[in-house]
Amino acid sequence: MYNYTNGAEKWRSALERHLNQTDKFFPEYYRGIMTEVCEAKELCNTDQKSFKTYLSRWLGVCMQMAPWTHDIIMPRLQTSAKAAAQTCVGPSQHGAGNYACGMRWWWDGNDGVMGVGQQMTALNTITVLNVDRVPPPYTKETGGESKGDPGLGSGSVDDDLPNLHQDPVTAGDKAGAAILTMLIVGVLFGGGWWLCVE
Repeated sequence: MYNYTNGAEKWRSALERHLNQTDKFFPEYYRGIMTEVCEAKELCNTDQKSFKTYLSRWLGVCMQMAPWTHDIIMPRLQTSAKAAAQTCVGPSQHGAGNYACGMRWWWDGNDGVMGVGQQMTALNTITVLNVDRVPPPYTKETGGESKGDPGLGSGSVDDDLPNLHQDPVTAGDKAGAAILTMLIVGVLFGGGWWLCVE
């Protein structure tokens, strides 16, 4: 909204408040290196292992859309990217060399907690440092080609589904299904009765 309103003070203040909330992800006790709260005790679930990816990405976009944030955000990302890169010395699980990245960037070297999320976060945090060399997200005015559809989701999806039944259901099909259902129910009740009697 800050960018859309050409820097309206209302949205600058809102953005500044949101940006201040990111301080918790760059704690001083970890030398200002990006971290997730779940990392210290290894309590991160699969999703949380990739959360730093999204924070890095959107902080990068924030610098593009609100250039006044650049000098606040970029030093944090540079510190974190350097810390992330130094963890990427773990053995690959698939024999690709010693390039697997760790989870806790504030450790010296790889912490042994490796996976797809950790690779994503390190790669994205390092590559977002190129933010000054790439254009901001496209808009309709700057080359974006995405077209909106206000009616999307308002109709029935039945027409989009493939026809899985080539022939209509007949009375014989229904009778066969009924007989099969009665047989299964009979076996279940008969088996239960037999177990109780024994």
